[in-house]
Amino acid sequence: MQSDIITKPKELLLEDLKIFFEAYHKTKIIEAKEDTLRMYILLSKNKNSTTKEKLINFKLLRLEERLFLLGEQFTIKEAIICEFLLEELQKYVSKSIRRN
Repeated sequence: MQSDIITKPKELLLEDLKIFFEAYHKTKIIEAKEDTLRMYILLSKNKNSTTKEKLINFKLLRLEERLFLLGEQFTIKEAIICEFLLEELQKYVSKSIRRN
């Protein structure tokens, strides 16, 4: 049985993460580079006092594992999990995200 699942490429997932961080940290990020986004994940660990912030940090760490730490092993399964985590993260800042 062959899978016909269509997922976002890694570059679009990084762009979605950039949009989340722009809303969450109230900043403007020029490019969605991996090193820059990993820095913002580390910066998010400073916000860890409320339950909401702890949940965000947990999801960010799971996303970091999938997007950055697996290297070239980015499979369809990883893409699906990353899309889900990004959708969940964007729900926390949905009122702040500007839509084009």
